[in-house]
Amino acid sequence: MPSLAGLLGGDLRWALGEEGALPAVPGVGDAAGASCEGAAASLAHEAPVPPASPRAMEWRRSDGSLWAACRVVEGRAEILVPGTAHYQAEEGGVRATVFAPEQEGAAVDLYRRFVLPMMLQAHGAEALHASAVVGAQGAVAFCGEAGVGKSTLAYLLGRRGLAAWADDTVVFTGEAGRFRVHRLPFAFRLDPEVRARWGTGSGDEARGEAAPLGAVAVLERRAGEAGDAAPDLVLRRLAPAEAFRAVMPHGCAFWLGDQERNRRMVETYLDLVSAVAIYRVVFRPDLGAAERLAERIAAALLTAPQSP
Repeated sequence: MPSLAGLLGGDLRWALGEEGALPAVPGVGDAAGASCEGAAASLAHEAPVPPASPRAMEWRRSDGSLWAACRVVEGRAEILVPGTAHYQAEEGGVRATVFAPEQEGAAVDLYRRFVLPMMLQAHGAEALHASAVVGAQGAVAFCGEAGVGKSTLAYLLGRRGLAAWADDTVVFTGEAGRFRVHRLPFAFRLDPEVRARWGTGSGDEARGEAAPLGAVAVLERRAGEAGDAAPDLVLRRLAPAEAFRAVMPHGCAFWLGDQERNRRMVETYLDLVSAVAIYRVVFRPDLGAAERLAERIAAALLTAPQSP
């Protein structure tokens, strides 16, 4: 049976093969959209299903087509991405069956940004829809809705000399109030305007390291009118109850049918918001001022002690 340590330190093994299908049962943890974002928000509405079940959770695009199917069989997480690859967790890494030679690049990209983080969550870690960098006070994870600027902020902070640690999904473990963010291979996914201004942002191939989680920042954009006198950056630390409501919707769940795993996930996030500084960061989107904004956020969260 795969272990969390084996997956964290393992690698991707792949071979060409024919495409099969995972049997899916309608109504068991269906999740809309090809993203982990928002999956945890519906935990309370899922019917209990035994953890060892061939039933699959389906991830669907906005048009209803199947993007991926996930399930746990005999303690092993599996993910099928139609047209690309089938992945299965095993001791020492993940085995991928790629359906065509031209899909190898896409299969590797999916493994990094989706498959590996979700399998780690299935096997005991937590996965947060966020990007992260590491500074003197540890790792800071930037979470928020799609398109809010998580990747851009982490990339700009990396350009300032901080260690870029994750993009799109932050994998962390912890207990008794001590949390660590695990470094996994990733590539920045930047908007065309960001690439045009600052470059492509290649990402990082390092893995196996872990850094203490110092803070989580929930990013929100604020639309401003011409002449608006409101500040372009408001940073406020949240009390635990408010922090839980702000962070929990960005948690990722591999399979919503496992009620016991979902309970442990919620307990971990309750522990997280009690032990780690959680901030709401509201800012005015302005690409021209983005570097200055990143500098101010770094000064507040990455170089100074986190005060209550």
